[in-house]
Amino acid sequence: MAAHLQTDATAESKITSQSHLLEKPSSLVPGNLAPLISRLRSVGDAPDPYQIHQHGRSAVMVPLTVRKSSAGYELDVILTKRSAGMSFHGGAIVLPGGKLDDVDPTLLATALREAEEEIALPPSLVEPLCTLPLHLARDDLIVTPIVCLVHPSFRPVCNPAEVQAVVRVPLKTFLEPEDGQHSSYQSWWKRRLVHTYNVQVFWEGDDSNAPQSTPDAVSEPVARSDVVNWMTADICLETAVAAFGREPNFERNGTWTKDIERSQRWKKVESSDGSARQSSRKRKGVM
Repeated sequence: MAAHLQTDATAESKITSQSHLLEKPSSLVPGNLAPLISRLRSVGDAPDPYQIHQHGRSAVMVPLTVRKSSAGYELDVILTKRSAGMSFHGGAIVLPGGKLDDVDPTLLATALREAEEEIALPPSLVEPLCTLPLHLARDDLIVTPIVCLVHPSFRPVCNPAEVQAVVRVPLKTFLEPEDGQHSSYQSWWKRRLVHTYNVQVFWEGDDSNAPQSTPDAVSEPVARSDVVNWMTADICLETAVAAFGREPNFERNGTWTKDIERSQRWKKVESSDGSARQSSRKRKGVM
């Protein structure tokens, strides 16, 4: 993996200390899913020209897990339903992740830390596969999506201050939604397409619904209807395209490269002329 994907010392020590106890998640993947993991590995690390501690940065993990249903093995993505009381996107379904902290040496360290804080996912159960192209959040944070494979022994435990529930969605749903599951519209913000999926999510609400310890055990939690949209939907769709090696039958967004470049140029202008800009805004009655 590239330098910005290397684990921090703490996370690395956790992985090393338990390596003799656990097999790599990829070694447990059933044969029919092995090509998906191989394609994701081949993506490698998307270009990232920005110094992580000199720009507004955040990272999200795209945690993938194997589930055996009555129809066979599937690759699911683990998502979180944010606590309703959260001031930002309360009740929304999102990927685990958050802002880079000063103590985080890498963006992978950020993703690992946030996943452990939110759903008690130990770094020792995570195998990084690739990074997807950078995204731009609506608060102009640069977001790095890191796709990982999670060991099947993982049992989610929600941090109630941040997470109401852990849910799983079959990854293929984002690429091949059923009739009525997918819609999109062009947002005024950056003129981007907003993909919305009305999907059945597997709600991990209690021990009876927790994933089984091995892919060979059938795990069929109760499915509930919910909505996945905005950046989470975009990143899950990109992951599905990379894993299955084909495009959806609907239009999807391109990369954020030019939007991020413009955002960074604007930040430089604001930082160099902040006082004049603030005075101008006061005169215009904006503040």
